[in-house]
Amino acid sequence: MARKKNPAEMMRRTQVRRLWEKWVETHGKGLRTGNEVLLFNGYMGENYDILRADNRVGSDTYQLLKSDLDGLWSDQPS
Repeated sequence: MARKKNPAEMMRRTQVRRLWEKWVETHGKGLRTGNEVLLFNGYMGENYDILRADNRVGSDTYQLLKSDLDGLWSDQPS
């Protein structure tokens, strides 16, 4: 995906992934599920909107966030 190759985009994505790790430990009780990603998406909107992948009205920030967190969460039972 082209947006991941841009250095500024890669830095933004790294920051989001770090915030996710912190979120999982403090708010998510260690869970890494789609529900936690949805809650984290709301948290990001309230606290770190500038780090969201696409701030345009009508963009699906949840789907973009799931892409940013690829490999760090799963809806499959562990």
